[in-house]
Amino acid sequence: MRLIRKGESRITYLHQAFKGHVSSSDTASQIRIQDELTGVRQQSESIQKLGDKLLGLFERAENAGIELSERQQVVYLVRAVTERYASRRSAILEALDRHEPITFHSALEKFKQEEQMFNDRTKADVSATAKAANTHKKGNGNSGGGGGGRRGKGGPICYE
Repeated sequence: MRLIRKGESRITYLHQAFKGHVSSSDTASQIRIQDELTGVRQQSESIQKLGDKLLGLFERAENAGIELSERQQVVYLVRAVTERYASRRSAILEALDRHEPITFHSALEKFKQEEQMFNDRTKADVSATAKAANTHKKGNGNSGGGGGGRRGKGGPICYE
């Protein structure tokens, strides 16, 4: 048993001792959590829900004695998002490669902004499509049977 160092509180000491005990005694839990982290992929949930899911797993990992750096957490997030976010993912990976300080929360915010742009664009597209469909129903203002189009399978009809 380790003695409490000068300036260290008993709670800190107990936390470290407990953390050491958990991490050394439950390798199977560590492997399960790491497998879960590796397998997380965004399905239909929002970026926020995906982030919350990862944060929960990060907490479980820490409690099991797995220490994940901020960079590792960002990589798990980048790996989990769908292809829809490929450009944002590339930008974040490039920032990591340049050793720019990027946190899990800042990466999550960037993905949330991208998600909001997609949602806004989708709403605008749906609105424009509905407007076009409504205009088409009303017709072009000409009365009658219309015209144009093809008759039968062949070209013009010949009368003798």
